Amino acid sequence: MPANRGSQTNSGSTYSLNHPRWLLPFYLDTKVDGTDGGVVNAFYGLSEDKGGRGIGVYHPTYHFLETIWGTDGTTDYRNSPYIIVRDYRINNPDAAGFGQWLIADGWFKESDTLRRFYPFLLKFARTYDLPDDVYAKDENGGIAMTPLGEKMLNYSFGELASNCSLKDEYLYRLAGTYLLRAEAYIKSNQPALALADINALRARANATPAQLSDIDLDYLMDEQLRELYFEDFRLITLNRMGTTYERTQRYNPQGYNITMPSGVRLQRIADRIRQELAEMLIRDINDPRLKL
Repeated sequence: MPANRGSQTNSGSTYSLNHPRWLLPFYLDTKVDGTDGGVVNAFYGLSEDKGGRGIGVYHPTYHFLETIWGTDGTTDYRNSPYIIVRDYRINNPDAAGFGQWLIADGWFKESDTLRRFYPFLLKFARTYDLPDDVYAKDENGGIAMTPLGEKMLNYSFGELASNCSLKDEYLYRLAGTYLLRAEAYIKSNQPALALADINALRARANATPAQLSDIDLDYLMDEQLRELYFEDFRLITLNRMGTTYERTQRYNPQGYNITMPSGVRLQRIADRIRQELAEMLIRDINDPRLKL
């Protein structure tokens, strides 16, 4: 679905979401030891298996990458190694570890963790069977390949290329409706019904069922993160539920310097908005359109 979402696209873009540009690491600048004793790039250009050309603007938190998956790990389909990729083979022949895994084989440099290399979130990126004009071409007009045989991508700023998602985007997700209804059940003191909605999602995702003792708003926020990461506008949900400040302090490494906004009137407005939204959710629990 072509769309223009302001900062999610390049300035002036009207043709495609640019999630890969913002969300993928700046892997082209990942450094490893070279065969000559110096330091070289680990990766030989842009390749289709990595989802596009990232510049490492948004770095996921440890809470998202590790904590929320618990003992399920990658058996939860939403954390599948095909969707969140944590390692790639070095494909630069000038690298001492050419053909080996960057992380598993110990070539990764600690200084690259913030922007250059972290897990690749490929939920939003199309990785194979791309339009022909997205691929880079060799001197004979065929698709250019890396030394490991990966198809290479074209990078052209302002054109349909490796900055773009090249993938349909969901406008609505049934899972989002389940999560909203579960929130209403929790806020109306019906945790057993919330548990049923949450476990409907977890069963589909091959995740361990939640227990009744797990169910509260904090657990719901984590389930929403597992289910809708980088699909939903998370900040809006955090603001609506009044948890932006608390969860930023708890999970953002830089959150210690976040302070609450001053002004009693601003706080009263926020409280009123949250109350009205909570009442709306509770009122709509029995709406037949939500009998899913």
